[in-house]
Amino acid sequence: MDLTGFMPPDEFWAMQSRHDQEVRERAASLPLYQVEDWKGPLMLGSWQMDASEGSVLHGHRPPLKEGEAPFHLEVITTTRPASETALHKWREVSGPPPSWAARPFERSDSLNPRQYDATVDGVPTNFNVCEGPTFWVAWSALTKPGVVILCQGGRPGPDGIHLRRVPDVEPLLQARGAALRAIRGGT
Repeated sequence: MDLTGFMPPDEFWAMQSRHDQEVRERAASLPLYQVEDWKGPLMLGSWQMDASEGSVLHGHRPPLKEGEAPFHLEVITTTRPASETALHKWREVSGPPPSWAARPFERSDSLNPRQYDATVDGVPTNFNVCEGPTFWVAWSALTKPGVVILCQGGRPGPDGIHLRRVPDVEPLLQARGAALRAIRGGT
């Protein structure tokens, strides 16, 4: 890699191949979840190499049709406290508070969540949910590992969203590879 940050294509794709192999090897220790009965595109989202966190991206960004709002839903599995991950995601999408001095140590319990019930692999599970103007974040500490859902854009509400375990990570890796090829080019 040179100082401008450009990575030659062969190095980039070799790095992606190593990353994919790491995910394949560690996916058994960190279950990934998708929205039950989801018909839209799916791909692997974030993945921490220590297998402490991984996610599945659902949605269309950019929108598929003229005038359609972009939609993005991420289901994150984490070995960290789910409430902390939810707070991190909330801050990520809502931006900094108007005055850092006014709320320097915002905590997850300051989000004032409401409760909703969903299922995770058919098991009834209680989630906390906080809604912003164009997004919502839900989390459950009852699952092990924890589950966090972040929805942005077109914004269907959390009610009625149920999750099921992804049986095979390979299609998620292939979809992410296709998205990277569309953005970067190459093989």
